[in-house]
Amino acid sequence: MLRISSLVVNSMLRLSGFVGKQSNHYTLKVGEAGAPRLTLLNELCNPHTFSFIKKVTSLENKRILDVGCGIGILSSAFAVHALPKGSVLGVDISAEQLQIADERAKKENIANIKFQQVAAENIDQLHETFDIIYFRFTLMHLQNATMVIEKVLSLMHEESVLICEEASDIQTLCCNPPEHVFDKWKKAVEKQVELSNSDFTIGKKLIDIISEQQLTLMHAETAQPVIETARLKQQLWQGVQEISALLVASGFCSEPEIEEMIAELKVFANTSTAKIGFFNYLQVAAKKNEIKVEKPVCRL
Repeated sequence: MLRISSLVVNSMLRLSGFVGKQSNHYTLKVGEAGAPRLTLLNELCNPHTFSFIKKVTSLENKRILDVGCGIGILSSAFAVHALPKGSVLGVDISAEQLQIADERAKKENIANIKFQQVAAENIDQLHETFDIIYFRFTLMHLQNATMVIEKVLSLMHEESVLICEEASDIQTLCCNPPEHVFDKWKKAVEKQVELSNSDFTIGKKLIDIISEQQLTLMHAETAQPVIETARLKQQLWQGVQEISALLVASGFCSEPEIEEMIAELKVFANTSTAKIGFFNYLQVAAKKNEIKVEKPVCRL
């Protein structure tokens, strides 16, 4: 099979719109092209998100920052839960994503939400504090996640809570019972991860990253949603469709092979009763360390 240099691959990715600004190697599509997949991803993961948050804090009346908010589905849900006095600021590097997010919120008549174009690496430029600062599948795409977490500290007050949900192990993707087309899909995903330089193991490092900063771990647990319905299984072929140019440019497969895989995945989504285990990710909540001030000793 023909192999193409990494320089050529990156050039083709930029021309195809696959490389995002927040990471030099972001390979999934943004905006309207990625909205169907992101909608299904939220349907899959949001119940786990709210279940975790409920264990550590309340969203009611809170000022919430959603970092890497994408098309704003979760941001809007946060805003509803933050009522009556709370609000949400969703930030993302993609203006196209933010436009969709803003239009979605207006359509749903959600007034206590705003969106701003800010890269996660520049998050400290917001110059304000929040009650809750939230990341999901964002740190894994950054070149220096530790630096970003360090900058988050400037946005936290004494009662603020940092919540992160990040991938721990891409190898935990699984299918029961086994399906040949799922195995093909998983290899394609692994290739995408390899070429994107995203860190799908950052979840394993999150607790150490937090402990190295001025943060105290409040709660941590793992999540692995299960994809069961035909609707949620659409994510498989949608994802392959988005990275098709990447896979072909890298020499992983040919265009006819991509088309065949997508067709097989559509049949799989509509007919198979197999259950798919999403990749394992870590959920953590942390707060600022308490600063102990020793009382001066009075000596008579």
